[in-house]
Amino acid sequence: MKLIGVDLAWGFKRPSALCVIRSAGGCFHYEATLYLVSLQDFASFFHREEGALHLAIDAPLTVKNEKGNRQAEREIALFLRKFRCGILPVNLTIVREKYPGLCAFFELLRDHGFRITPPFGNTFRRVAFEVFPPLTVLGLWGEKTLSVYRQEKRARQGFPTFIERLCDFDSSPFFPPVLNLREFFLALKGSLYGIDAVDAFLCAYTACFLYARGREGAYLFGNPQEGEVVMPLQEAQRVLVSLASSWA
Repeated sequence: MKLIGVDLAWGFKRPSALCVIRSAGGCFHYEATLYLVSLQDFASFFHREEGALHLAIDAPLTVKNEKGNRQAEREIALFLRKFRCGILPVNLTIVREKYPGLCAFFELLRDHGFRITPPFGNTFRRVAFEVFPPLTVLGLWGEKTLSVYRQEKRARQGFPTFIERLCDFDSSPFFPPVLNLREFFLALKGSLYGIDAVDAFLCAYTACFLYARGREGAYLFGNPQEGEVVMPLQEAQRVLVSLASSWA
């Protein structure tokens, strides 16, 4: 089983970052970070991977509304308002005008056997589901870490303080743990696309967390008909999320 995180470049004008974590023998192992520049690159990757794949993708995978916003984005926007964070609107008008490659990506996933569904309670070998890195940071590491992540992402100079927090292995910030992560963090230094790689890693770690914890480790925004965004949730963050959701 491989747990894949994708920071998708919606317009394909810059590379999409893809982080690969492998599950074997009850452990998770960081394997590689790839940068894919075309749909053909994705097709080649899906073709050569023969095992089960869980893809956690920072992009909408189900878009049916012509205008306005999906229920998922409406819920997330209200939820994140308390944390001074937002999310881009999603509808078919925006996708067709600004991100036409996104529709082709939807078809590519289906052509390669992916089911668009959260990875709970099914036996599909290939699933793809939506995630949003700020929700991952908030759900797994809390509001203060989310603030650091947002500040450093806006500065577009990498994530020195955010990465330092995640690299502090003595405090065991990863539950479940991922082996070989030092290789990932070392590779970020001087990387032209380090920001994208970090978001891809956050997506991949979401997939790991959900694989280990199951449905009880998730909070879902939206609905199956319009699209769902999955937020991983450590036990310590449940009260925070419940409060924010009630305010929304």
